[in-house]
Amino acid sequence: MLKTKNIFIAFFVLLILCFGVIFYKLTNSYLNFLLLKQYEQKIKSLDDVLKFSLLEDLNSNNIKEFAQNTRADFIIFKDDFEISSVLNADLFLNL
Repeated sequence: MLKTKNIFIAFFVLLILCFGVIFYKLTNSYLNFLLLKQYEQKIKSLDDVLKFSLLEDLNSNNIKEFAQNTRADFIIFKDDFEISSVLNADLFLNL
C-alpha cells in the first residue's frame, strides 16, 4: 500500500512539474511575441514619420525625442552615418 501511494505521489508531482514547465514556456513565448509586435509597431511608426516627412531632417535630437515619445530605442545607419537614441550604441551592435 505504501509503495503504491508513493508512486502516485511521485507521478502527481511529476505531472505538476510538467504542466508548470509547459505553462512557463507558453507564457514566455507569448510575452516575447507581444514584445516583438510592439517593437515592430514602433519601427513602423518611425518609418511612417520619415516617409511622410514629419521630421524635416534626420538628426540625433529628433531621434532622441521620437524615442522618448514612443519609448523605443533606435539606431539608424545611413551612408556610414550613425544616428542613435542610446548613449552607447556599440553594446547593441555586437549582439
